[in-house]
Amino acid sequence: MDIESTISSVVDLFREILYDILGLFAPGVGLILIIRRSSFRTLQDLVEPISSAGDTKELVLFVGASYVIGYAIQGFAREFWLRVIIRPRPDTQGMQGESPSGLQVKDKVINSEVFKAFKQQVKEYCDLSRDADLSANEAQNLAFAIAHDRSSDAFRFSFRADLCNGFLIVFVVGTFITLLEYWNLAFKVWLITLIIYVLLGVGFGLRAWLYFDIRGRIIYFIGLAALAELRKSRN
Repeated sequence: MDIESTISSVVDLFREILYDILGLFAPGVGLILIIRRSSFRTLQDLVEPISSAGDTKELVLFVGASYVIGYAIQGFAREFWLRVIIRPRPDTQGMQGESPSGLQVKDKVINSEVFKAFKQQVKEYCDLSRDADLSANEAQNLAFAIAHDRSSDAFRFSFRADLCNGFLIVFVVGTFITLLEYWNLAFKVWLITLIIYVLLGVGFGLRAWLYFDIRGRIIYFIGLAALAELRKSRN
């Protein structure tokens, strides 16, 4: 048995579990707790059956609901980031297979020397036509294909970006609910709660922007390093 591949499989499994716990479960729990603490009885009633972990059955229901809500949050978070934060040009709308990070850095990356060098070297390595004009999306996919296990460094930032983006959505919802609670809460409590949610939302939004930005750029550096190693092994 290959010890290195076994260790790699264990690490990948641990990464998937960690993503499920933090990337999906945690935002789901956050949203449930925010809704439960709201002053609107209707909202409280919506999560009451799944937010009280009184026995094993209720605990299982809470965990399952948190995962489901977490998945939904990630779906909304991606669309929110694309349509509200990045707002790509009309010619990139509906592009299939391009990640938010790729769209976010696209205009800056395509003019960088690293991107140009990667496109030139990958065309030579893959024996593509010199006249082939690789799009940013195609170049990024080739970089992931060539990088193999090295691409986990890029996915690490993708995971962090998704996590922060998910919590951004949670605190946007919390801010909206708090705004509606103006007449239900003491002014001081209402203001402090609103400030906390806004600050947390902005903080997670800034972190998401940073991680998406790094994720969109770093794969080309990883791809160049992988190409250099592949050429060395050929020689």
